[in-house]
Amino acid sequence: MEDAETYRKAHKVMKGQLIKNNLFLLAAALAAVIISGIACSGGAADAKPAGPEYVGAWSAKDGSTITIRSDGSADYKSGSTTVTGGTAEVSEQEKTLRISLFGIGPKFKIDKPPANDEMTLDGVVYRK
Repeated sequence: MEDAETYRKAHKVMKGQLIKNNLFLLAAALAAVIISGIACSGGAADAKPAGPEYVGAWSAKDGSTITIRSDGSADYKSGSTTVTGGTAEVSEQEKTLRISLFGIGPKFKIDKPPANDEMTLDGVVYRK
Protein backbone atom coordinates (compact mmCIF):
# COMPACT_ATOMS: atom_id res chain seq x y z
CA MET A 1 0.00 0.00 0.00
CA GLU A 2 2.84 2.36 0.86
CA ASP A 3 4.44 1.76 -2.56
CA ALA A 4 1.23 2.70 -4.39
CA GLU A 5 0.96 5.95 -2.44
CA THR A 6 4.64 6.78 -3.11
CA TYR A 7 4.10 6.04 -6.81
CA ARG A 8 1.05 8.36 -6.96
CA LYS A 9 2.97 11.19 -5.29
CA ALA A 10 5.97 10.74 -7.59
CA HIS A 11 3.69 10.61 -10.63
CA LYS A 12 1.96 13.83 -9.54
CA VAL A 13 5.29 15.62 -9.07
CA MET A 14 6.59 14.44 -12.47
CA LYS A 15 3.34 15.47 -14.18
CA GLY A 16 3.61 18.95 -12.63
CA GLN A 17 7.23 19.27 -13.77
CA LEU A 18 6.25 18.20 -17.30
CA ILE A 19 3.57 20.90 -17.41
CA LYS A 20 6.07 23.52 -16.21
CA ASN A 21 8.59 22.44 -18.86
CA ASN A 22 5.96 22.62 -21.61
CA LEU A 23 4.85 26.08 -20.49
CA PHE A 24 8.46 27.27 -20.47
CA LEU A 25 9.02 25.96 -24.02
CA LEU A 26 5.79 27.56 -25.20
CA ALA A 27 6.79 30.92 -23.67
CA ALA A 28 10.26 30.71 -25.25
CA ALA A 29 8.77 29.94 -28.68
CA LEU A 30 6.30 32.81 -28.34
CA ALA A 31 9.09 35.21 -27.36
CA ALA A 32 11.12 34.13 -30.40
CA VAL A 33 8.16 34.78 -32.72
CA ILE A 34 7.56 38.23 -31.20
CA ILE A 35 11.23 39.22 -31.45
CA SER A 36 11.36 38.04 -35.08
CA GLY A 37 8.26 40.07 -35.85
CA ILE A 38 9.75 43.19 -34.34
CA ALA A 39 13.05 42.68 -36.15
CA CYS A 40 11.36 42.26 -39.52
CA SER A 41 8.81 45.04 -39.20
CA GLY A 42 8.95 48.71 -39.92
CA GLY A 43 11.30 48.73 -42.89
CA ALA A 44 10.36 50.26 -46.21
CA ALA A 45 10.09 47.92 -49.19
CA ASP A 46 12.86 49.75 -51.08
CA ALA A 47 15.13 50.29 -48.05
CA LYS A 48 18.82 49.79 -48.75
CA PRO A 49 22.01 50.44 -46.79
CA ALA A 50 22.90 54.13 -46.57
CA GLY A 51 25.23 55.13 -49.41
CA PRO A 52 28.74 56.56 -49.11
CA GLU A 53 27.41 60.12 -48.97
CA TYR A 54 25.94 59.29 -45.53
CA VAL A 55 29.15 57.79 -44.11
CA GLY A 56 30.73 59.82 -41.32
CA ALA A 57 30.24 61.27 -37.87
CA TRP A 58 27.38 63.80 -37.93
CA SER A 59 26.33 66.17 -35.16
CA ALA A 60 23.60 68.76 -34.73
CA LYS A 61 23.32 71.90 -32.60
CA ASP A 62 20.75 70.15 -30.39
CA GLY A 63 23.50 67.70 -29.29
CA SER A 64 22.25 64.70 -31.24
CA THR A 65 24.83 62.61 -33.09
CA ILE A 66 24.71 60.09 -35.91
CA THR A 67 27.62 57.89 -36.93
CA ILE A 68 27.31 55.88 -40.12
CA ARG A 69 30.10 53.53 -41.13
CA SER A 70 30.95 52.25 -44.60
CA ASP A 71 29.82 48.71 -43.66
CA GLY A 72 26.27 50.04 -43.08
CA SER A 73 26.45 49.94 -39.29
CA ALA A 74 25.35 53.03 -37.40
CA ASP A 75 24.98 54.68 -34.02
CA TYR A 76 22.52 57.37 -32.91
CA LYS A 77 22.36 59.42 -29.72
CA SER A 78 19.86 62.09 -28.77
CA GLY A 79 18.92 62.73 -25.15
CA SER A 80 18.01 59.40 -23.60
CA THR A 81 17.57 57.68 -26.98
CA THR A 82 20.56 55.60 -28.03
CA VAL A 83 21.10 53.06 -30.79
CA THR A 84 24.55 51.45 -30.81
CA GLY A 85 25.67 48.99 -33.47
CA GLY A 86 22.48 49.30 -35.49
CA THR A 87 22.07 49.64 -39.24
CA ALA A 88 21.45 52.70 -41.40
CA GLU A 89 18.94 52.25 -44.21
CA VAL A 90 17.65 54.76 -46.72
CA SER A 91 14.32 54.59 -48.53
CA GLU A 92 14.36 56.71 -51.67
CA GLN A 93 10.62 56.18 -52.12
CA GLU A 94 9.70 57.36 -48.61
CA LYS A 95 12.67 59.78 -48.41
CA THR A 96 13.64 58.41 -45.00
CA LEU A 97 16.77 57.39 -43.11
CA ARG A 98 16.26 54.72 -40.47
CA ILE A 99 18.84 53.84 -37.81
CA SER A 100 17.73 50.73 -35.99
CA LEU A 101 18.80 47.68 -34.06
CA PHE A 102 16.51 44.67 -34.46
CA GLY A 103 13.92 46.93 -36.06
CA ILE A 104 13.87 49.37 -33.16
CA GLY A 105 15.14 52.90 -33.64
CA PRO A 106 14.33 56.29 -35.12
CA LYS A 107 13.18 56.96 -38.67
CA PHE A 108 14.00 60.41 -40.04
CA LYS A 109 12.46 62.28 -42.96
CA ILE A 110 15.27 63.36 -45.26
CA ASP A 111 14.61 67.07 -45.87
CA LYS A 112 17.99 67.60 -47.56
CA PRO A 113 20.27 64.68 -48.42
CA PRO A 114 24.00 64.93 -47.65
CA ALA A 115 25.82 67.61 -49.64
CA ASN A 116 28.90 69.65 -48.70
CA ASP A 117 29.17 67.83 -45.33
CA GLU A 118 25.64 68.81 -44.32
CA MET A 119 22.23 67.12 -44.30
CA THR A 120 18.83 67.96 -42.81
CA LEU A 121 16.72 65.26 -41.15
CA ASP A 122 13.32 66.09 -39.64
CA GLY A 123 14.24 69.78 -39.77
CA VAL A 124 17.48 69.26 -37.84
CA VAL A 125 20.72 70.20 -39.62
CA TYR A 126 23.56 67.69 -39.17
CA ARG A 127 27.15 68.50 -40.06
CA LYS A 128 30.21 66.28 -40.39
